[in-house]
Amino acid sequence: MDNCDLEKLCVSAGSLHPDFTPEVTDYTVTVESGVDAVTVDVVTSDCAASHYMLSGDGSSLINLSDGLNRVEVEVVAEDGTLKTYRVDVTRLSAKVSQLSALTVDGDVLLHPAFSSNVYEYKSIVPFHCEAVTLRPEVQDRRITVTVNGTDASRRVPVNFGDTALQISVRSADGSNSQVYTVLVTRELVPLPVTFTDGKQQLDYECPVSLSAFYRPVSISHSDPKQTLSRPYSEMLARRPRVHPLSACPLGDGWKVVERDLDVEMSAASVKCFFVYRGKALEGLSGAQLLRRKGSSWFVLKVRGWSDCLKLEREEEGCDRVMRLSELGSHVALCPHRPTGALDSKEVTDTSWYKKLFASAACLEIETKHILEVRNWEKRLQTTAGEDNVNELCALAEHQLKLYRQHLPQPGM
Repeated sequence: MDNCDLEKLCVSAGSLHPDFTPEVTDYTVTVESGVDAVTVDVVTSDCAASHYMLSGDGSSLINLSDGLNRVEVEVVAEDGTLKTYRVDVTRLSAKVSQLSALTVDGDVLLHPAFSSNVYEYKSIVPFHCEAVTLRPEVQDRRITVTVNGTDASRRVPVNFGDTALQISVRSADGSNSQVYTVLVTRELVPLPVTFTDGKQQLDYECPVSLSAFYRPVSISHSDPKQTLSRPYSEMLARRPRVHPLSACPLGDGWKVVERDLDVEMSAASVKCFFVYRGKALEGLSGAQLLRRKGSSWFVLKVRGWSDCLKLEREEEGCDRVMRLSELGSHVALCPHRPTGALDSKEVTDTSWYKKLFASAACLEIETKHILEVRNWEKRLQTTAGEDNVNELCALAEHQLKLYRQHLPQPGM
């Protein structure tokens, strides 16, 4: 008989990759650092065939050292046909302090994709997500893993803007450690935030957007300290590299991340977005805004009182108060949030809209264009000696550059 296949091949620790089949002769196994030896269990398909361990002392017990250990099993058929099976057993070093995998629950993507040798990642979650769960994995159970100093499997609350999560990995023998960082960014809340404390409303207001700070950063060495929402600071200082408010030049490292302010804001009390929202009143022709506060009705602008048929009692808005970090998840389930998509026909089909906006007469002011030559434009062309628009713009940029060069430098 020429059958030199194995019917069974397994090791006492770890799992074969790929799974054993008689036709495949090469396998790999990874075992933990605490495994000093493995036993190789072999059964031939043909009882007349024989097998020999070509590794170690020829016994089925294989002593392991750190790293790669190759185990070879030679099978000899009855007619002398030979086949060799190889198993590469990798014993992890007790000094390894790396993750083998890292994911975030909820199909949240990491950027860049995970690699054991990359230690910094970014991730974006929806604005209604108030906590995340990281899933770090290691090949050796003796390796210790914590997230922000706590159990790695616990849900970690995230701030209103950015949250830095630190994954600490300590080797099995405690001699080495490594830190992985995941910066979790919540998407911007699409509605204005109202703090219960009037002072906080002012303290946490971005001077550019006039809304609550989002991922706040301050400008280094600014006196008094000037803080902006990060998207606006990057947008305003992206090309000119000047202070967005004072127009002074910005040096390297001008942006200081205000992580503590983000944490402080996230713990502040806010009102629901829909605290003032009520049911629209029917039968009031031309009513643009009608709200009730307490026992009084407030009408900001109403046209056509003669067409008023009836007033229905307005429904109260949401009176919930919560932390800013909890606002997104509350809004997603708030019973006072608008239902369904807004229908523009509810406005465009009204008689007052058609009268004021849908007629051709209201567009006359926009369609009657007048060509006018202004004296100041002619003087500018004469002074500059140039009438090409692009050349004039380039000249203006040059003059601005000269102006900025003559501005006093900080500390001088």
